[in-house]
Amino acid sequence: MSVSANPLAPFLCAVEDTVRGVAITRDGRRLAIGSVDKSCRVFNAFTKELLRCWKHKHLVWAVDIAPWKETGYVVAAGDYAGDVIVRHVESNTELFHHKFLPSGGPPFVWTVKFSE
Repeated sequence: MSVSANPLAPFLCAVEDTVRGVAITRDGRRLAIGSVDKSCRVFNAFTKELLRCWKHKHLVWAVDIAPWKETGYVVAAGDYAGDVIVRHVESNTELFHHKFLPSGGPPFVWTVKFSE
């Protein structure tokens, strides 16, 4: 598939480095991208408008995005250093931050997922 035929191309071109995670909401309205450029970005999937861009201290490996109550969306991002941060997109509020410290291995967060 050519880049021009890829529906994700406009979003991926907005990222400065390798994309490690992509998630879209079930309603198709929001798209989240995690990248090696240490960012987590959230877009309006219809207008392609960048809604939020948060910088992490380390490479972002994993993202997920989901509706949050009736107040918008939340995004979870996991990074190379073991941090998982959950933010409310519309209010730009950090709701949760946890540092994983595994024994005997690297602290990478390879995946994050909201439950149904």
